[in-house]
Amino acid sequence: MRIFFDHQIFAFQNYGGISRYFVEVINKLHKYPDVSLKFPTMFSNNEYLTDNKVIRSTPFFRNYNLKGKGTLMMKLDTSLTRLAMKKNDYDIFHPTYYYPYHLGVNKKPTVVTCYDLIHEIYIQDDKRSLDMKKRVLERADKIFAISKHTKNDLIKFYNIPEERVDVVYLANSLEPTSNPSFIPLERKNKYLLYVGNRNLYKNFTVFLKAIAPILHKSKDLSLFCAGGGKFNKEEHDLFNTLKISSQVEQYPGSNDSLYTLYSNAIAFIYPSLYEGFGIPLLEAMSCGCPVLASNTSSLPEVGGDAALYFEPKEEESIRFAVERLINDTQLQDDLKRKGAERVKEFTWEKTALQSHALYKKLIG
Repeated sequence: MRIFFDHQIFAFQNYGGISRYFVEVINKLHKYPDVSLKFPTMFSNNEYLTDNKVIRSTPFFRNYNLKGKGTLMMKLDTSLTRLAMKKNDYDIFHPTYYYPYHLGVNKKPTVVTCYDLIHEIYIQDDKRSLDMKKRVLERADKIFAISKHTKNDLIKFYNIPEERVDVVYLANSLEPTSNPSFIPLERKNKYLLYVGNRNLYKNFTVFLKAIAPILHKSKDLSLFCAGGGKFNKEEHDLFNTLKISSQVEQYPGSNDSLYTLYSNAIAFIYPSLYEGFGIPLLEAMSCGCPVLASNTSSLPEVGGDAALYFEPKEEESIRFAVERLINDTQLQDDLKRKGAERVKEFTWEKTALQSHALYKKLIG
């Protein structure tokens, strides 16, 4: 079984969940005796491909900030992929994103992974991206949805027959840190943890307003935000308005810092209105961190009984859940124990095994 993975996600993403997913699955599939993996000649600055022995790539002016570098790299990679496809020496084509350049060139069965429908729900003015995605999904022979919720949304928005969509769950790649002296350990603060971007559907503003009274009552309690970039002016203004500026801090989202931040937090809180899967839940559980999450989209599907849920649009619901956990050490211990078991249900080995079975079924 010869599977062709293309260049797309590795051309425009230096790191992130989608490229991590493909690297993890490809590395596992490489070990299957009946699988042969094919890749185009590829330029990429993706961090996960550094020293990768399975996916070969060449850095593209990695240390130079050149205007139009990303666009040029994508064009070169697309041309090289088209040339490789014309050899027709593969059985299945699995593009890593939604650009429709392969339509009319690829002649083999196509598998597409659908991660979420965030653009369809929250960024509807991006007509070009939505049109490309629609064309690719509608022409796919098989679609992997990363959760049941994503599958249901996919069927609802695109009217795709249910039998063409299979749920293939993701997993967690966070490993124990080699840098246990990360700065928060030098502080005495107790802290709650927020991870990732803070815009749009992430619901960060409502979350802040909900926990501000808790921070006012407990001056030794902080909110640490990992990743998502430095706070902008609007966020600083909001901190000042809520009188919590001295208790909110931002840290990098590297593996070392994330592992340490999760491991030492009172709780990880995920107030997002919509997620296609929700890998941070699994990251927190793998680090022994109690999880509080929105009761929306795929989050209860991933968290199961190992998380405490709240209504993300209601400040009172968020506040009640956070206060309950802070004041109940037995609940903290229960969530840690359940999380350690829950995270075992999601592994990259399972993701690869299910993908392999579906590939095989597709070509008969």
